[in-house]
Amino acid sequence: MVLPGHLAAGYLTTYGVLKLAPSYLSLSLSSVQIFWLFIIGTLLGDAPDIDAVFGILKSRSLSPKGLDGHRKYPTHAPVVWLAAGLVVFFTARCFGTIGVPAFFQVLGLLMWLCPWSHFLCDSVENGVMWLWPLTTQQFALTQEGEINNDHPHTWLNLFSKYFKSPVAWLEALLVVIALVVFFK
Repeated sequence: MVLPGHLAAGYLTTYGVLKLAPSYLSLSLSSVQIFWLFIIGTLLGDAPDIDAVFGILKSRSLSPKGLDGHRKYPTHAPVVWLAAGLVVFFTARCFGTIGVPAFFQVLGLLMWLCPWSHFLCDSVENGVMWLWPLTTQQFALTQEGEINNDHPHTWLNLFSKYFKSPVAWLEALLVVIALVVFFK
């Protein structure tokens, strides 16, 4: 899955958390805090792909070959985001200003759940290291095909393969649902 689908999944996860968490946890958030949580949560939906930057820098190539193996970094390990989110959630009480603990508690939930929406999307075809640090094996429902990196237009090759994949339809559906939720 690519950027639009991950952002849509992050937005929908944020929407769900903001619908459930404040009432379930008896939290009070201002409209400004809700606005920023939507921005942050949506972006967190694609946060695990920060490792793509490391992959490109390591390969010194802007071709899709630079993305090979980018899902093998700890930023693509669900336990990392779970730990980060729980640390923020449980230390939120340390912030004494009115409304700030609630903001950070919800932020902690988003730091955990929005990247996990990313991992669920990646688990359809690409694979995720669900058992890291015990193993770096990636688990997926299906196996993606090989990208021919020798093709003279490798980005074109990548996108033509992507648009023939069922994941493209899943991503389009996520984007449409997110837009419907946003504009309702």
